[in-house]
Amino acid sequence: MYAEWVDLTRGRVQLPSQAIQDRFGARYVISDLLHQDFIRQAAADPAMQEVYRDIGSVVYRINP
Repeated sequence: MYAEWVDLTRGRVQLPSQAIQDRFGARYVISDLLHQDFIRQAAADPAMQEVYRDIGSVVYRINP
């Protein structure tokens, strides 16, 4: 699971919502803003909705 998490955080997974929900069982994701490759993939994923952002972090909800 660690290797999958690394791939997600480095933006190597298109449509990260599927992997996050199916493999990790999560409906919310918290990330720091340093993971720009992940943030780009999340922004392009129609199932991921940004619900919060501050100067250091972002939170996404995975919609069904």
